[in-house]
Amino acid sequence: MGTVLKKELKIFLKRKGNFIWLFAMPIFFIVVMNLMFSNTDSKVTVQLIDRDQSTFSRAFIKQLDGIKEIDVKLVSSSSFDNQVNQLKKGNISSLVVIPKGFEKQFGTSASQVQLYRDGNVNQAAAAVDAVLNGLSDQYREQKIKASLLSKGQTESEVAGTMKAPITITTINETSSKINGITQIVPGYMIMFSFFIIMTMVTRFTTERDSGMVSRLQGTSISSWQYLLGMWLPNVFMVMFQCLVLLLFGHFVYGLVFGNFLLVLFIVISLSICGASIGIAVSMLIRSDQASKGITQLFTLGGSMLGGLWFPFDMLPSYVQAFGKMTPQYWAQHGLQEVMVHGAKISDIWPTFAVLLSIGFVGLIIAKLSYSTFLRRAVN
Repeated sequence: MGTVLKKELKIFLKRKGNFIWLFAMPIFFIVVMNLMFSNTDSKVTVQLIDRDQSTFSRAFIKQLDGIKEIDVKLVSSSSFDNQVNQLKKGNISSLVVIPKGFEKQFGTSASQVQLYRDGNVNQAAAAVDAVLNGLSDQYREQKIKASLLSKGQTESEVAGTMKAPITITTINETSSKINGITQIVPGYMIMFSFFIIMTMVTRFTTERDSGMVSRLQGTSISSWQYLLGMWLPNVFMVMFQCLVLLLFGHFVYGLVFGNFLLVLFIVISLSICGASIGIAVSMLIRSDQASKGITQLFTLGGSMLGGLWFPFDMLPSYVQAFGKMTPQYWAQHGLQEVMVHGAKISDIWPTFAVLLSIGFVGLIIAKLSYSTFLRRAVN
C-alpha cells in the first residue's frame, strides 16, 4: 500500500492543473464573493421631488439625507413623469414626492409624503418605507410634546407621558467578530473540496485503461491495499486544501476559528467523506467524461441545497428538507456552529456522524465494486 500511496502523491504533485482546482479557483471565488457581498457601507439612493419648496420641506429633506443608509437625490418637479417611467422599467427603486402645502398641513392636519416604489425590489423599497415611517413617528412625537407643553405640563411630565410603554432590548449572543466571511470561506472551501471526485475518477480511469490495474493483479497487493493506497493521498490533499483556504480567510479577512481543534476534526471528516465518495464513483463510473457531469451535479447541486452559497435559513423550507440530506450542509453547519456560536463537540457530533458514515459507506461501495472495475480494465 505504501508504494501505491507514494506513487499517487508524486503523480498528484506533478499535475499542475490539480492546484488550480484545489487552491487558485476557491481563493478567486472567495475574494470575488467577499467583494460583492461584504460591502456594509452601501446606501439606498432615493429620488426626491420637493414641490413645496418651503423651509419645513427643506429641513425634512436634510434630516432624511442625514440618515447613514440613505442617499437623497433631488430631481425637478418637471421630471415626475420620467421618474415614474424609470420606476416602472426598474431603473430606480423608489421616488419620494413632497407635495405643495406640506408645511401648512403640518400645523393643522397630517402632512403627506408620497412614496412611489417598485414592488419587485423589496429590500431597497422597504428600507425607504421604514425610514419615512420612522421620520413620521419623530415628527408625531414632536407635535404631541409641543401640545402637552402648551397645556401646562412640565418637561418631566411630558417625558413620562412620551416614554414608550414597551422597551425592546436586543441581546447578541454570537461572537462580536463574526461577519459575512464566515459564510463565504467555509462555503467555498467545502464546495471545492468535492472536486476531488473528478480528480480521483481521472486517476482510476488512467490506471484502468493503461493496463496498470491488470498488472497489479500479478503482485501481492490486495484490493484493500490498492484502494486505500489510492484513497489516502486524496484525503491528505483535501485536508491540505481546506487548511490553506481557512488560513487564507483568517490572515486576509480575519476569519474567526473558535475552537480550532474542532474545526480540524471537521476538516478531517470532510476529507474522508469527499475522498470516499470519489473512490466509490471511480469504481462505478465507466468514462472520465461521465464523471465530470456527475461531479458538477453533486458539487453544485449540493452546494446550493446545503447552504454554501447563501445562509441556510434563507432557503425555502422544502429546499432545507433536501439540503439536510447533503454532506455539504453538515460540514457547513458544523463549521459555522464552532466559528459563530462556540459549539462544543457534544453540540456538533451529528456532523461527524454523517460525514464519517458517508465516508465508510463510500469505501464499502468501492470494495464491493472493485471486481466490476477490474473486468473493465485493459490487459
